[in-house]
Amino acid sequence: LHHYRFSLSWPRILPTGYSHIVSKDGLKYYHDLLDELEKNQLSPFVTIYHWDHPEALQKLGGWMNELMVDLFGDYARVVFRQFGSKVKFFTTINEPHAICRDGYKTGSQAPGYRLGATAEYICGHNILKAHARAYHIYNDEFRAEQGGKVGIAIPCQYYFVKSEKDMDARERAFQFNCGRFSHPIFSGKGDYPDIVKQKVAEKSKIEGRNRSKLPVFSEEWIQYI
Repeated sequence: LHHYRFSLSWPRILPTGYSHIVSKDGLKYYHDLLDELEKNQLSPFVTIYHWDHPEALQKLGGWMNELMVDLFGDYARVVFRQFGSKVKFFTTINEPHAICRDGYKTGSQAPGYRLGATAEYICGHNILKAHARAYHIYNDEFRAEQGGKVGIAIPCQYYFVKSEKDMDARERAFQFNCGRFSHPIFSGKGDYPDIVKQKVAEKSKIEGRNRSKLPVFSEEWIQYI
């Protein structure tokens, strides 16, 4: 093996969730791990967020609260400052689709909320902003000196159709699963895929809602992400 991927724990490094209180023991834990990897010539691939954040932040709503965008940026800055000299590959957030679907829509995993599709979309909206915030912090403040790379872990699935007339369904499924997080970051024009915006708006109208369950990015955020 030549590489080792592991995930940091936000509560272990910032026990209150806020960057003015940093755990020396938490930092030492990861510095010791990184030093041991270096001794064994293993390149670390570090995931900054993999599901867990301090309980105090969950009491504020967790990823339902846009405050998480700035707080995650503050946390990422501590991570880059502390470990960036030893780490050249960072992942901001692991599998946002699962975090939002299982944690806030179905409640099958932590934090166990069963709030429906609206919550899933709000969660994803804030996670995309948080990823972008961390990326730009690294790009603006650390990349010149540290020379690393920052990405995001988005598991994308391919869908097979039973007949050729189902090709549109396959594309919709792909865009809702993969495109909802990939398109805002990697496409030429940014924002959510058109089919996602269209279908969510249509269903929201059928349900009698005054607005789409899918939040809207401002042009500034579209460009930033």
